[in-house]
Amino acid sequence: MTIHARRSVLAATLLLIAGAVWVGCGGAAATAIVDRDAGTGIEADGGSAGDAATDSAASSGDSGAMADGAPESGSSKDSGRDDSVGSDSGAGDGEGPEGSAPEASVDSGGGDSSVPDAGQDAGNCVGSVDVVVDNGALEHWTFECAGELYANQYSSPIGYLYTSNGSGQHGLKLVACRSAALNSEGMALYVDSAAGVGAYMAGTPKYTDGSGGLFGKSWDPFDVVVTAFGPEGQPIEGTLAVSPSKNNASHTLSGSFHVCRAVDYVGP
Repeated sequence: MTIHARRSVLAATLLLIAGAVWVGCGGAAATAIVDRDAGTGIEADGGSAGDAATDSAASSGDSGAMADGAPESGSSKDSGRDDSVGSDSGAGDGEGPEGSAPEASVDSGGGDSSVPDAGQDAGNCVGSVDVVVDNGALEHWTFECAGELYANQYSSPIGYLYTSNGSGQHGLKLVACRSAALNSEGMALYVDSAAGVGAYMAGTPKYTDGSGGLFGKSWDPFDVVVTAFGPEGQPIEGTLAVSPSKNNASHTLSGSFHVCRAVDYVGP
């Protein structure tokens, strides 16, 4: 082969190689363009997913904000309301007149929430009762009865007006005991309709003999004369002559009282 022919063959070969290279580069570029576009699509999808996630998170956040701002289920401003106020959990043993002041209000937990406040004058008056029981020796009682309505506020004998909203009964209750011990000898006189100075022949005399015996009925002999009737914290004074009974037994009590007036009691 002549030199000229060899050069022609070499030139053709180079052209073929160059063409192949050009084709290869063009395909690669095209592939790169396709890949780039596809990548943009992925990025767009990824952005959409991110936006969706953001929207979801925002929605969740809003939902949470609403939940925080809404009142809790079952909550109430009045849930702490105390419903025992105005009621008397220590309504007594039922021995007092129906609808009258409670016979006792025993509370080992620091006081009955229904007991009215005795006021600032609670400690300024000292009460006492001079009484003869069954024609015996004169006794000087200087204690409020344990378990009584105002036992946590007064230590000496007291008197107070009582009213029953249910039965309409009202009057004056006088309370005194020989000692501060529970079930001590003592008395509770329910003076019907009394509201001041006067002579009262109707009422219920209650007497505890100190040995577990409780005497007194509404029809028992009763004579109480109130000679002084002071305001809250001041003395109520007078005389008494009563005969509380139980079955076929009875006792007589006579004497005088100088008791401290406590807060009026209004009951059911």
